[in-house]
Amino acid sequence: WYYWFEAGASRSPVGRTRTLPAGGTDPLRLAVVCCGDYSRGHFTAYRAVAEADVDLVLHVGDYIYETRGKGDVRQAEPDHEVVTLADYRTRYAQSRADPDLVALHQRHPMVAVWDDHDIADNAWRGGAKGHDPNAHGHWDDRLAAATTAHHEWLPARVPGDDPLRVWRSTAIGDLAELVVLDTRIAGRDQQADDEAARPWDDPSRSLLGDEQRAWAHARIRDRTRPWCLLVTQVV
Repeated sequence: WYYWFEAGASRSPVGRTRTLPAGGTDPLRLAVVCCGDYSRGHFTAYRAVAEADVDLVLHVGDYIYETRGKGDVRQAEPDHEVVTLADYRTRYAQSRADPDLVALHQRHPMVAVWDDHDIADNAWRGGAKGHDPNAHGHWDDRLAAATTAHHEWLPARVPGDDPLRVWRSTAIGDLAELVVLDTRIAGRDQQADDEAARPWDDPSRSLLGDEQRAWAHARIRDRTRPWCLLVTQVV
């Protein structure tokens, strides 16, 4: 499918995408990308993927980095750690103005899921190592701002009405099921080396949470299709 957008007298470049197959499926070609820190370098890898012959791009997190900027190649905007909805929107807009990332989205469809830097460094469901309530405000407000901007720039068919429930699966014809996990927010416990966190060897510790774990086990056990493609931010 080819498409473009119009707003008043302005018209976007023509983009290309494709829909997932419903029946018999030829070999599937995937590209996997992550960790696009605008300040540390240029998005050469995105350009290479844009020029490659792939059917679908999987972005497994850190589409943006919330930090002021960890590198000195390019100045991140805004020139401070992003916290508010306006901050996150500005950082996404800057990344999406990069011509290599423009080319990637112009050429291929993408399935994306967040990781910590899309929100805050070492984020979990109740906070983040990189979040100071005295400096950054209430965690729930920051989480809502980050997830709102993420959904605006990387829309997904999220099940239900909960914007934090980004774990989902998609059938790719009769060849595979794409099972996308959220190992960052939905059911992740506080990091074990944080003060007051449960120790690392506590058997009740979790990355997924009970609901997502039960769902993931059911999807992985389903043998309707020969392949299960498990998409996760961390090992």
